[in-house]
Amino acid sequence: MKEERNQNYESTQRLESEDSNLELWEAVCKTNPNTTKSVSMRGGFTAVCPQSQIKNATRVFGLYGDGWGVDFQSEEYVRDADGRLIEYVYRGVLWYKWKGRKGDIACSASMKYKAGDDVQMKCETHARSKALSKLGFNSDVYEGLFDDVEYVETVDREMNGSPDTRLMPFEIEEYSEALKNLRQTCKENKLPKDKIESYMAQWFDDYGVKSMEELTAHQLNECAFEIHQTYQEGEK
Repeated sequence: MKEERNQNYESTQRLESEDSNLELWEAVCKTNPNTTKSVSMRGGFTAVCPQSQIKNATRVFGLYGDGWGVDFQSEEYVRDADGRLIEYVYRGVLWYKWKGRKGDIACSASMKYKAGDDVQMKCETHARSKALSKLGFNSDVYEGLFDDVEYVETVDREMNGSPDTRLMPFEIEEYSEALKNLRQTCKENKLPKDKIESYMAQWFDDYGVKSMEELTAHQLNECAFEIHQTYQEGEK
């Protein structure tokens, strides 16, 4: 019986350790389809926006250069028998801080040399991307899940909302202006925090929503007009 309890304890500890090991991976493995594009070269593949990777790594680890970064190690210019440059090789180390611990991953990349083609920057970007993928960043792309249309549509809805509810650029501008107008109206009428919260609860109930983000620009303007009219009539 004692041996069985020990085995169960060890099994539980092992599972908890595995879950902990995957905590970072599972936090960064999904990729927003809006940050990808299809590339037809080399048989076709999905490319991830490098800047979005930097943003996600910064969100998790902290500022670049403080919470994480890539340190240059060496570079090599490969020449052919006639002395012409044909390839550039970059080598570096990606380091990061995670829950009080610091880790590092060696990374490298190479590409055909072409003058004026920013080969150094492109190789550094590629090396950084490969190193981040070893931590789980954009794993779904590298696992080939983006070849599954249903998977991409599911992640797209999860991260960006359904196509029917997404805002067009002009709608986003209208919403931003309406929200700014509402805030300014509250400020001009010197509404205290508890009064604003009371109004918000009323608006949520009236419009059948749970947050300000769910209100439309038109509804936000109606809220601002309600406050303006009420306080013009002398409510204190």
